Amino acid sequence: MKKVLFVILIYFICDFLFSQNIKYGYVYNNPSEYGSIIINKDSYSVNCLDGKEGIKNENYNSKIFENQYFNWLENREKLNDKYILLTCSIKDLDFLTLVCSRDSSNNYFKNWEIYYNYCDDYNKYNSMPCLHGFKVIKADSFLLEKLKNGTELKYLPKYTWISNMPWATRGGSDKKEIYLEPNSLITYNTIVIANGFICFDKPYLYEQNSRAKKIRISWDNNTKEFELQDTPNFQTIVLSNKEEYYDGSVQLEILEVYEGSKYSDVVISGIYYIECN
Repeated sequence: MKKVLFVILIYFICDFLFSQNIKYGYVYNNPSEYGSIIINKDSYSVNCLDGKEGIKNENYNSKIFENQYFNWLENREKLNDKYILLTCSIKDLDFLTLVCSRDSSNNYFKNWEIYYNYCDDYNKYNSMPCLHGFKVIKADSFLLEKLKNGTELKYLPKYTWISNMPWATRGGSDKKEIYLEPNSLITYNTIVIANGFICFDKPYLYEQNSRAKKIRISWDNNTKEFELQDTPNFQTIVLSNKEEYYDGSVQLEILEVYEGSKYSDVVISGIYYIECN
């Protein structure tokens, strides 16, 4: 009986923690094209623009569960239709990203991101808010992996999207710093990080590889240290508690890590800023 109560309690806590980050029953909009999604605890519906049929609405029975550090949305009607759910809230904006698998010549790990956000009043923005990956200027160190066919896999993305290569660097004493700049003239005050190795087809890579624990961020003659949680879900880093916004480059250095169960390589899969006016 105690074991059953313990399992129920753990399930309730996980569901409660995730419920804090997502608004069930609310319309999340896609910022780049016409489309929206509504997620409930046992179903979800998607609106999208179909070239032949106009606006297309699809409804599915589903379940949300936690497995190997990740929150998953699984379609009960199409068992191969499953997504990793990543969420965060920044002021009046709630961001939701669905990560799935899709063949891509630009991405060895086949991750594909579908972006949504929710806001009570979009009229206060001149453009639809979205999470945007930084452009990578350089990195002091990054991992090179030699594949069986002889080619080298470079763990240094051009842009810090999850749908690109993750940034990975070897463990040990090497300096682990990456230099980034926004891909637009938009100012920002908050950085969003997806920690660890996020791979839809190989979720076990998150635990096997090391993750960033303590980081140092430098920008505009400012330097601060932050501690990240051991989770792949989005984590927000507020650069300044004042209403100050910045449009320049930023440096991120990994100081301490959560050790991987198999590899010492340290991985961060995504680093974002909010692109909106």
